[in-house]
Amino acid sequence: QYSQSELHADQFHPGFDRIGRFGTIYRFTDSKGNLKEGKLAINDPQMARSASEELGEIEDFTRIFLQPNFQSAHIPLHGREIFLSYVDNASQRKPFAEKNVAYADPNFFRFFNYPLLHGNATSVLNEAYTVAISESVARKYFGDTDAINKTLQLNDKIPLRVTGVFKDLPKNTHLSFDVVISTVTIEKNISRVTLTNGGPYCYLKLNHGVDILTFEEKIKRFSDERYNKLMKETCATCSSEAYIQPLTELPYNEGYWFDFSIPKSKYLLLALKAISVVILLM
Repeated sequence: QYSQSELHADQFHPGFDRIGRFGTIYRFTDSKGNLKEGKLAINDPQMARSASEELGEIEDFTRIFLQPNFQSAHIPLHGREIFLSYVDNASQRKPFAEKNVAYADPNFFRFFNYPLLHGNATSVLNEAYTVAISESVARKYFGDTDAINKTLQLNDKIPLRVTGVFKDLPKNTHLSFDVVISTVTIEKNISRVTLTNGGPYCYLKLNHGVDILTFEEKIKRFSDERYNKLMKETCATCSSEAYIQPLTELPYNEGYWFDFSIPKSKYLLLALKAISVVILLM
């Protein structure tokens, strides 16, 4: 039933109870001297990689940049306005504006359980300028023909080779995307810590038996020594603090900066579940 499915949002991913989003709390002083604070859903892309390499509690990590968070510091190839086009064998051009584009790491479809209908989760995003598309997007551009190894032009200047077609995303997940480009395409721009107004969602999968609250204290110190130190060098009245939010909480987020998902109401879902139980007992 609907409420039951929504209350178990994102619990279809393997090891979901060990996955958390690695975000940042940003503090600053405004022009009137008032201390302000915002909880950012995003983080610096290199911070997630460095944490995974240096902290033994982390089993794996992955990152995804959603279109509203694209910034030239990380993605200099184009802005947020994107259209894709395909020229078929009859030289007919099919262009469409796309509003749900993302860049994701090569392991993204292994880290999360978004099933591929065509393509291999192990290699689908391993190369630069490769792209995985939803079944709806594949149908829009290619009809009933096989989309694999077809070329989509991004803004008429960047060729992307289709290497995967994934099942349209379910409703009970916090993420939303239709087109996923490999981050290998932008590797040189995301391999250093950069202070910028944008970034990816960064996900960490912890090893079995690691307590998330204890680990959060450790990653706070790790981030303070790197990102916060750099921030203070450029803004004396600014500071940052890392946090880890369990994956199971993300579908119900509200008030997080740079989080463009539509939050679900857990209270409403619980009410609907209770009503359905009452109806069944009548």
